Formats: sequence, C-alpha cells, structure tokens
Amino acid sequence: MELSNRDKAEAIQNSIETETLAEIGLISPTSYKQHNPNVATGLQAILGLHDLMPMDKVYTNVVRKFQDGDYGFVHVDYFLFEPTVAFDIHRFENGISVEHWDNLQTNPKKLNKSGRTMTDGKTKAKDHHKT
Repeated sequence: MELSNRDKAEAIQNSIETETLAEIGLISPTSYKQHNPNVATGLQAILGLHDLMPMDKVYTNVVRKFQDGDYGFVHVDYFLFEPTVAFDIHRFENGISVEHWDNLQTNPKKLNKSGRTMTDGKTKAKDHHKT
C-alpha cells in the first residue's frame, strides 16, 4: 500500500530519531532542496546533522499531519538540539520529497498565558467538506 504524502512527511520526520532517513528512501538523493537557511541542501547534509545532535536525547512526536496535493506537512514536538516545536512541509515528486521547509521554535515546555501549550488541542481534522 502506497503511503499518503502526510504519512511520508511523518515518516521522514520520525526518521530523525531512528536515524533511518537513508534507509526509508523518501528523500531524493539528487535533487532535495532545503529551505532552512541553517541547513545545507541535499540528503547528505541532512544525514550529517545526526553527527551534531545529542542523539541520546533526540525524540520526535508528530502531533498532527496533513496533506494538500503534492505537499505533506506535520506539526512536530521534537528534541533536536533543544526542546523544539515545528511545522515541517515536504513537496513530493514521484513519491519522494524534493523540497523541505520548516518553521522551528524553542518549546518552553510550560503553559502560556492562555493556559495552552504549543501542541495541545485537537489533533484530527473534521468536517473536511468545510475546508
């Protein structure tokens, strides 16, 4: 069964924790463009991040996942270099990611003034006919 683009985006982001990005084959080895100015373009640059991260602390928790056509995007609670919350967006061609954008923010791990965290709330989209 073919994975949906939202499931592929989830698998890519989860592969950070499991260090299986190369094995899952969901990133183009030749034409992957990274839109994070702090990370070089290309699969090897992404794999090289594992050498820099404190892998004994790294975790990924995909909280929400969505897709729109060729795009899969996920809302993720991470520990990369520090507690982080992100939206990661992948554009897929022929079943593999060829482009990636992210928006990362340090997770303060506490409630805000409204009594909410950065990831709480509903996790399933409903009423798709209204969106």
